Amino acid sequence: MSRVRTYSDPHRVRGVHWQEKFSSAFESWVKRYYQPFVQICLQRRLTVIVSLFALLLLSLILLQQGWIKFTFFPRIDTEVIQARLVMPVGTPMAVTEARIQQIADAASRLKKELANETNGEPIIENILVTVGSNDAGTGDQLGRVLFEITAPEERQYKISSRAIVQQWKKQIGRLPGIDSLVFRAEIGHTSDPIDIQLRGQNIAQLRKLAAQITAELGKYPGVFNIDDSLSDGKPELNLSLNKLGQALGIQRAELIRQVRAAYEGIEVQRMQRGREEVRVVLRTPLEERQSLDQLKDLQIQTADGKRIPLAHIAEWQPGVAPVSIQRIDRFRTVNVIADVNRNEVNILRLREELNAFVTQLAASYPEIYHTFEGEAKEQRQAFGSLKFGLMFVLFAIYALLAIPLKSYVQPLIVMSVIPFSLIGAFAGHLIMGHQLSMMSILGMLALVGVVVNDSLVLVDHINKQWAKQGHFTSELIVEAGVRRFRPVFLTSATTFIGLMPLLFDRSTQAQFLIPMAISLGFGILFATLLTLILVPICYSLLHELQIRFSLTNKHADRRSV
Repeated sequence: MSRVRTYSDPHRVRGVHWQEKFSSAFESWVKRYYQPFVQICLQRRLTVIVSLFALLLLSLILLQQGWIKFTFFPRIDTEVIQARLVMPVGTPMAVTEARIQQIADAASRLKKELANETNGEPIIENILVTVGSNDAGTGDQLGRVLFEITAPEERQYKISSRAIVQQWKKQIGRLPGIDSLVFRAEIGHTSDPIDIQLRGQNIAQLRKLAAQITAELGKYPGVFNIDDSLSDGKPELNLSLNKLGQALGIQRAELIRQVRAAYEGIEVQRMQRGREEVRVVLRTPLEERQSLDQLKDLQIQTADGKRIPLAHIAEWQPGVAPVSIQRIDRFRTVNVIADVNRNEVNILRLREELNAFVTQLAASYPEIYHTFEGEAKEQRQAFGSLKFGLMFVLFAIYALLAIPLKSYVQPLIVMSVIPFSLIGAFAGHLIMGHQLSMMSILGMLALVGVVVNDSLVLVDHINKQWAKQGHFTSELIVEAGVRRFRPVFLTSATTFIGLMPLLFDRSTQAQFLIPMAISLGFGILFATLLTLILVPICYSLLHELQIRFSLTNKHADRRSV
């Protein structure tokens, strides 16, 4: 037969006893420490408000000076590391393949080395090699090597993907004859952190200015993968007729046509083989198209049918032909791009210094315009839309608070904690060792709608106590804070505890949301303290201003009478 547990049950009594004991201790702590502290703050209202503004200003200065670093989108260690190889345009695929094989062999050696360091624990799992294409496109000069690594939460050996890339670079060593070798070991690389776009009509000035900017970027530690859109090109020979060629009446177009026919060939016939059509091309044998001396001996036919070596009637200059020509609004465009180590470089300050440097340089080239593109452009667009979104949110919160409070001023008391709650969000990023990012900003926007809840509870309780007693005193505000301390504190504490699993999650997927959770969690904790101190102060100041305003109106009425 089951036993019904009543209030006389010793276990129940023991549980109630512990609950009452904790409640009594909590209330005595509130009255012993919080109540006198609020009374002191009410006596020094201006000191408290000025101190809070000073803390907010200090937080913004720390952000501006780089003590609190900002990155538009956080770089998360990925589980796939890749190296993208770009050879000069025109490189045979066999040469590209040889370089890719060297990179892949280095990855294999690194796999064994890491396995020895971790006592057999696999870090690098699979290696994939691609020749003829990569993320930049397709071509014989392109290649890629990538490998998978075990997830961070599954590894006992603590090593970051950036550290693996550094060891891989050491294994590869120097590769002569390549155009670029770019490593990617992070998620979140959407656009280039540094992307300076130059526009103008004079390509020589654009090239000179791009070279000066590239040299300046090379002086900054932590800036790497510096390149510009003029760097890529295919070697070429620019043919022109000499005096003898002009005297013989040879046209430059005819000269180029014959050279092209000798090297690229002339289609002389098409044959049908089944469903496929085969083109027959006539050109100079391959063994006669291998050197510059053979080009000099190429026979060029004149208008009267004579054949003369190319070296007798033409001269040439070596050059580099651009793979593509970029224009925006009919202006030739050059982009100087670079990547940065966000742990070493304050990207906001770097952009400011670069903007000042480029502006000073561009003063000597009045026909050239410059803008910051890439990540800077995305950041401008994102913050532009967020600015209007924030204004709408603040207006909506004010309107929703003004209706139940039946006041145009009291909503401002409730919302007074919003700007100061950012101090907690900034401090949380310093404590957790994370950089501010766009996800952090979104967390702060969510914080705006959450922090007003506690303030609303406290203001509403003060209004009710004022209406009940019929008169206003400073003790009424202090008593309201003591009575509402527990619900305000528990509401914020439970929210922060609910975010703790996300704050300490090590999985790759959670890393995107952690900055948002930091802004929300630490901002709520700090806003709780602000609510219990700032709201009583603001309410007291509001009541004092109302009294002075009413007295001023009475004096004005007496004078008019």
